[in-house]
Amino acid sequence: MRTESLVDGARPSVTLSGIAVAPGIAIGPVHLVYTGDIVVPDADLEPNQVDVEIERFSRALDRAREHVSFLRARVAEEAGEDAAGILDAQLLFLEDDLVVSPVLDGIRSERKPAAVVFRRHVGQLIQQLEGTEDSYRRERVDVFSDIKRRVLRLLTESSDDGFRLPVSGVLLGNDVAPSEAALLDRAGIQGFAVEQGGMTSHSAIMARAKGVAAVVGVKSLLRHAKAGDQAVVDGLAGTVVLNPPPAVLKGYERRRDEYRAFEGSLSELRDRPATTTDGRRIELGANVESPLDLARVLERGADSIGLYRTEFFYLERARMPDEEEQYQAYREVAERMAPRPVIIRTMDLGGDKVASYLGADIHARETNPFLGWRGIRFSLEHRDAFRTQLKAIYRAARHGQLKIMLPMVTSVEELRASRALAAEVVSELAGKDPDPKVEFGIMVETPSAVFMADVLAREVDFFSVGSNDLIQYMMAADRSNPKTASLYQPLHPAILRALRIVVDAAREEKIWVGVCGEMAADPLSVPILVGLGFDELSVSPYLVPEVKTVVRSISYAQAQAVAEAALRLDSAAAVRALVRSRMSNLLPKFMLP
Repeated sequence: MRTESLVDGARPSVTLSGIAVAPGIAIGPVHLVYTGDIVVPDADLEPNQVDVEIERFSRALDRAREHVSFLRARVAEEAGEDAAGILDAQLLFLEDDLVVSPVLDGIRSERKPAAVVFRRHVGQLIQQLEGTEDSYRRERVDVFSDIKRRVLRLLTESSDDGFRLPVSGVLLGNDVAPSEAALLDRAGIQGFAVEQGGMTSHSAIMARAKGVAAVVGVKSLLRHAKAGDQAVVDGLAGTVVLNPPPAVLKGYERRRDEYRAFEGSLSELRDRPATTTDGRRIELGANVESPLDLARVLERGADSIGLYRTEFFYLERARMPDEEEQYQAYREVAERMAPRPVIIRTMDLGGDKVASYLGADIHARETNPFLGWRGIRFSLEHRDAFRTQLKAIYRAARHGQLKIMLPMVTSVEELRASRALAAEVVSELAGKDPDPKVEFGIMVETPSAVFMADVLAREVDFFSVGSNDLIQYMMAADRSNPKTASLYQPLHPAILRALRIVVDAAREEKIWVGVCGEMAADPLSVPILVGLGFDELSVSPYLVPEVKTVVRSISYAQAQAVAEAALRLDSAAAVRALVRSRMSNLLPKFMLP
């Protein structure tokens, strides 16, 4: 989305929308970065140059390892081992025989310079991973692209480190590499915005660890931005404002200062419950994408893990993860979180997330994979893999409070088939000490699950609404498609009415009900979700303090009144206006721009 206006006949003021991945507000002059390919001159080597070129390549790899190791040590000191661990993937890449050996063979057989062969080989690896929205594959692209540029700079002697950090301002570009994000310090560069990336990209994770504001997925950013422009990167709302008018700039400066003051209070807020002013307790869960997120869950004051995604076990592997591997991983998270609960979502594969050994040719057969073979239907077709995962969960449940949650359920038959398989697993594990009392729940993220909620509620222990997918399916709107993104409206009355149906069904059967996804973290949505009667909200670990602040700033009675009023309105715009008017004197100003 883009809005544009002229400022005193000068450069136009432009507002662009993206995905907020690291909270904060950065203001300053624009420095443009472009992570394009480095020009590599082609040539043929003489026979006596081959060994010399192989030695050059080996030295370049050694120097790249030195650079990345230095960055890793710096990040570990400034932001901790979990953040530094992001760079371990780059060190492993530089040691990977599947990367190095083909380049050495190519130099010998083709008698081409190392830079030419390396650029082509790594480019092919990247091409295999591109063209997907899957976050796990995108992370691998980040790693490959970052190291590719670093090694090529060394081979072409462009520079030793390739990236010179400006003294102050904001970075705007097509992408910021993880190793470049590792250099950021908000005493200088306060934030960045890029055209590429997602919530789980390594650059986004690094930005959160370093405390700099970041927005990714900003379409056409480089078409509008010029070096020296004044820019605002709003990592709270997910927007970039180029050349803001004086009044707008002043408003952002106020919001920046308010957010920084709020940040200073986070350590005090961490151990306080998410309780409304009149005493209703809301459980705040954290959504965990990978083990890298675990350290942040308790640090940011979460009560639980409301969504532990398990896809990282399956994607980009040459073989199926066995029961013992999964057991050890689930045991670790159970022990680290005990006695707090952890909801493990069973493998949500299919769509754009397919492991090669489970049927990678799915994309060639499905016109619309997001309406096809994915989620629980995929698991029930791959019963051996599903059975292995359930065994690992039931065994690990002895070490903490694990719960099982099924994704993309559309019918009671899918639920019953899954529960029957789980019962078989518990019986088979009699000698391995499983915990048969593990709670069993489903994600409500399809219209059919909404309208069958009363039936489904009789057969589960809990519901968790997957708001991202539910909104897309209810509104028939792909939020990644610019032509339909404006239809993706979390506060549309149709969505609110669907949520009311789910909560009422849960209440009737006396099961608890939560909601995860971006809606649960939106300050405008939280009062309505609380008022509708949700027991739990699960969000990114980094957004837990903001959601806790909203809950602690309002009363349950106020939230109920807002929710009831919202249900009577006829548009998302009217609902947003209602919440702003009712909450403007209760919430911190930076939350309601």
